[in-house]
Amino acid sequence: MEMELVKAEVDYLSQDAVRELAEYTADPCISLYMPTHRLGSEIEQDPIRLKNLLNQVEKELVAADVQRSDARTLLEPLHALIADREFWQHQSDGLVIFRSADWFTTYRLPIPFEELTVVGSRPHIKPLLPLIINNGHFYLLTLSQNQVRFFEGTRQQLGAISLGEAPTSLAEAMRYDEFNDQLQFHTQTGTNSDGGRAAIFHGHSDAGDEAVIKENIKRFLNQVDDAVCDTIDDNGAPLVLAGVEMMCGLYKEISQYPSIVPETIGGNVEQREDADLHAEAWALVEKQFSTSQQEAADAYLHLAGTDDPRAGTDLKEIVAGAYFQRIDTLFVQKDLQQWGTFDKQANTVHIHQNQQAGDTDLLDFAAVHTMLNGGTVYAVTPQEVPDGQSVAAIYRYGKS
Repeated sequence: MEMELVKAEVDYLSQDAVRELAEYTADPCISLYMPTHRLGSEIEQDPIRLKNLLNQVEKELVAADVQRSDARTLLEPLHALIADREFWQHQSDGLVIFRSADWFTTYRLPIPFEELTVVGSRPHIKPLLPLIINNGHFYLLTLSQNQVRFFEGTRQQLGAISLGEAPTSLAEAMRYDEFNDQLQFHTQTGTNSDGGRAAIFHGHSDAGDEAVIKENIKRFLNQVDDAVCDTIDDNGAPLVLAGVEMMCGLYKEISQYPSIVPETIGGNVEQREDADLHAEAWALVEKQFSTSQQEAADAYLHLAGTDDPRAGTDLKEIVAGAYFQRIDTLFVQKDLQQWGTFDKQANTVHIHQNQQAGDTDLLDFAAVHTMLNGGTVYAVTPQEVPDGQSVAAIYRYGKS
């Protein structure tokens, strides 16, 4: 998989972006994680922290048989960040840097990562998984006649998503003049999100015209729903609706999406801050996600308690099972590394006490391949892994 040379600081990391990271390979590939600060005197310590980590990366590159001169050339754009004051003034809680010979990307993310550097043949992504998996992946659709917005979110983050060619307002969908015989266009004294005067549609007072207006709104919402369904890959992810009762109710009537959250965020959402919408949406879906994780843990404990071969904690078996698409659910410690190698052809796993040249984090490998093969991954604290192990899996069928 090829990725172009690009430097991009973003505050939202989508599932698709993480999947792209998981599928990317390069040798060597540098992954660097560190905590950062948004305000205060600690900001001045962040460049120093990065400098120290880059010294560690250079040692890891040399240990991986990279010539020191080549290692320093590879690290040049990372060292340039140290003196970039503008860069450090616009951080979140954690910084992630990926670098290979033809790829350089930085992510500012709302997680205070533990310091970590990994030199391998692909990006190290396990610390990112809580952003997109067990912290709850949901969608948010805000609906009004004047504005439609679509978001993807988790517990920590919310990011806007384009709906492509779908109309973003009733006026756009109706193309104004097409329905002049049924609708009268008026301009309110308020303003819309673009700073212009907000448009609303009023029908005549008789029930017939009200029915026409309702049908036109449904046609508008049908176009929106088509785009939403085309955009969402995971039909099990909950979709939260935000808007006045009439708009949300009509959308529920016409929508083909199977996982709409029954409760809605009410009121006029056009002027609401994204952070407020995020907080209210998460409050509606949080219980669902915490319940799902507990149900998965209970399922594992039930299988393990009855000696069912579909439950296991053997890391060697789990690594192979993840690669060969046999794992349905995986619990893995998010801040732990277990170094070793996996030979796909021989189907053998070697575990090392300390990192050696050519090693990969086997816990990260298992998590990535479980996710890529359609399984569910919970990257959790040690206390949340069933059986008190570093990793636990539910297999799709018994271990052979």
